[in-house]
Amino acid sequence: MVKHRKWMICIFIICLIDGLSSCAEDRSVIGDDFEIPKLTDENTIEFTVDVLGEWTQLEVFGGGGRMAIEWGDGRLQKIEDPEAGLITYKYGNRRSYRVRIWAEELDYCNLGSLLLPVKDLRIGNLPKMRDLALTSFANTREIYLSRSCPNVENVNIGNCADLEYVDISQCDSLKSVLIGGNPKLTSLDVTDKCKPLITQHYYKLNFLST
Repeated sequence: MVKHRKWMICIFIICLIDGLSSCAEDRSVIGDDFEIPKLTDENTIEFTVDVLGEWTQLEVFGGGGRMAIEWGDGRLQKIEDPEAGLITYKYGNRRSYRVRIWAEELDYCNLGSLLLPVKDLRIGNLPKMRDLALTSFANTREIYLSRSCPNVENVNIGNCADLEYVDISQCDSLKSVLIGGNPKLTSLDVTDKCKPLITQHYYKLNFLST
């Protein structure tokens, strides 16, 4: 009887540990249920967010396809239909987080209304991207959309304090380009075809025709 009871206790402890492990795993992946590829430099948009003050919520807009976000705190969120509503995430601790957005299915992404300080932007290879808004990224000196988003049609790049160079020379599908509030931007690599589309607010801007 005692031996049987010991076995029952052992089985209970094993089940409890297994259950706790499953719960922990479930909490690390939230949102919709679908498979995504391994996140790499090539299929993501990546940046660092600094959660320093009272505001701890990050907001992201996207559309045109499925989306997944690694929030940088161990959680991965999958979104089947990003256009269903604003994607928000609230951080629990005040520190820096490295965020990665699986974006290779998206044709629209707006990182232009982030209310937290963001920096160190990196954009992968996203040929489906058509509309892209990037605002207020610090520590980002160069943006190469010719390489990362060659089929982009509408671009908005603003208030990037350290941005010096933008390349859109191979973005032949461009319909509108809005560039403003980037005080260090001095070089914009474009084709002659793109020049009439560009709205910018700088007295010193060098156009490098290709």
